[in-house]
Amino acid sequence: MAKVQKISELQPKLGFTEFDFYEDYRQSFISSELGKLHQAFPFSEFCKSIGLKEKSRGRKSYFSPEGKVALMNVNAYNQQFSNIND
Repeated sequence: MAKVQKISELQPKLGFTEFDFYEDYRQSFISSELGKLHQAFPFSEFCKSIGLKEKSRGRKSYFSPEGKVALMNVNAYNQQFSNIND
């Protein structure tokens, strides 16, 4: 009878180099202006202080409360630079 191996035993032998490029994106984001804002701004504490909640009635939201605030910041950031270029 063949021995069944656990995935954890196989994992060190398998190379997943296709996921390594995400680290490059993460590092470039952290060094960007938006990345610095993301690190400096306490999104979860801000959402709690203004009363944004994860669960509500109705359809499930695509974004968490922190994601919604981050999208508003990105929108304002993009509008600021689009007005400068006009």
